[in-house]
Amino acid sequence: MSLSSIAALRLVVSRMRAPVRVGPALLLIAISGCAAPTETVDTPLVGRWQRSEAVQPAGRFQHTLTFTRDGGVVVEVRNFGLYPTQVAADLSAFTREEGTFRVRGDTVVLAVTRRTWWDRFYGATSPEHVERVAAAVDGMPPTRFVVRGDSLTLRYTSYPADAPVPTEMSYARVP
Repeated sequence: MSLSSIAALRLVVSRMRAPVRVGPALLLIAISGCAAPTETVDTPLVGRWQRSEAVQPAGRFQHTLTFTRDGGVVVEVRNFGLYPTQVAADLSAFTREEGTFRVRGDTVVLAVTRRTWWDRFYGATSPEHVERVAAAVDGMPPTRFVVRGDSLTLRYTSYPADAPVPTEMSYARVP
C-alpha cells in the first residue's frame, strides 16, 4: 500500500496528527451499530492480528487489530522511527481506538467509542490524549474480510485524492 493510499484513509479526528491518523482508519471503515457487550460473537475474526509496514523516508507502522468474543474491538497503530532524531526502534506516535464490532456475513461493522493518541512531535513527555467518540459519526464503506488459517485479509474502498480505489490489507494472527 502506498503512502498516498494510507494518507487518504480518513479518520474522524478533526485535527491533523500526521502519521498517527492514518492507521486506525484501516478498520474504521464501517462505523454503525455494534454487538451488545454481553453477547458472545462466534466469528473467525476473534483474536489478535498484526501487520507492519515500512514508510519513506524512514520509519514503520505497526497495525494491531484485536477482536474479542464479547464483541469488543481495539485498533492500534504504533509508529516507530519517523522523526529525524529517532532510531528505528523509537516510538514516534500511537493511536488506540476502542469500541465494538458486528459481523454480517463476510462484512465487519465497527462502532468506535474511545480514542487515545500520543505523538512525540508534541514532546517526549507530552500527555496522552483521550477522546470519547460518538458512535456512527462517519459513514465509511463496509469492509469485507476473509480468514484463511492465520491470515486475515480486509477489502474496502479507500479514497486517495477523492477517487475510489479498491484496497486490500493482510494481517497475520499473533498470540
